[in-house]
Parts: sequence; structure tokens; C-alpha cells
Amino acid sequence: MLPVWRYTANSQATANLTHGRHAGMSDFGTELARLMAARGLGVRELARRAEASDVGNGTCEWLELAVDDLATAYPRSAPGDLLPRIRTHLAYTTRLLDSRTTLGQRQRLMVSGGWLSLLAATLLIDQHRDHAASAYLRTAMQLARETGHTEIAAWCAETRA
Repeated sequence: MLPVWRYTANSQATANLTHGRHAGMSDFGTELARLMAARGLGVRELARRAEASDVGNGTCEWLELAVDDLATAYPRSAPGDLLPRIRTHLAYTTRLLDSRTTLGQRQRLMVSGGWLSLLAATLLIDQHRDHAASAYLRTAMQLARETGHTEIAAWCAETRA
């Protein structure tokens, strides 16, 4: 069944659109197009809204580079020194995910969050804080599943073992 679209400002258009699913797809599509045009919502407006973002691609790139820097610092840094920096970046990533993003930006932020969570879990394991590490590892695994990122998922499995 098609979703029922409700626009309260134009009750006749709403009634026509709501019952349009009974008249067939072409009637439904025509009614939807008419309603969108009446409200000034064209295809371009839909595209504009889809690309609207409070997060720039430069921010996503900066965060990805920061993740790389933190990962390369891991072998030569004490866990107690690196962990606060990772937590800061995780908090920033979380704030960005609360912002309006494009689908691509959201994916990139979630992947960065997955890597940061995995790195935090690894540092906590190094500190023998297994309970805390498990929470970060679960988060990394969830983000790997959500994004379909098999490399993060594989590293999660390896870290858990």
C-alpha cells in the first residue's frame, strides 16, 4: 500500500491524494505532482532539500584525516594520552551526527565514528579496562553494520577475539 500523504492546508487536495491510491498509480502520481506544484514544491525543491546540510564535506574530510592521525599515533602513544583525544573526536562526531547532513556525509561521519570507537576499545583493552572496551567495541560494530563497512566489522571481530 502506498503511504497516505496529508497536507492540512488544502483539505480537498488531501482528500484526493489520500484516496488516490484507490484510483491507481497514475492518478496518485498526478495528484501528488499537482499538490506539490500548488505548494511550490517541485522536483528541484526536493533535490535542494536532499542536499541541504549543516556539515560541509571539508568537515568530513578533516575528521577522516584526524582519524588517520590518531590511528597512526597509536603505536607510539601511551593509551592514557591518546584516549582523551579520541573521546574528544567522538563527542564532536556525535554532535555532527545530530546536525542536518546529506546521506553521504552521514555515512562518512558514521564510518569515522566506527573507527574512533574501535580505536578507543583497543586503547581500553591495552589498559585492561575490558568492560569499558566492550561498550566501545559494540558501538564500532553497530556503526560497521549500519554503514556496511566490512573492514571495521572485521577489525571488531579480531579485537574481540
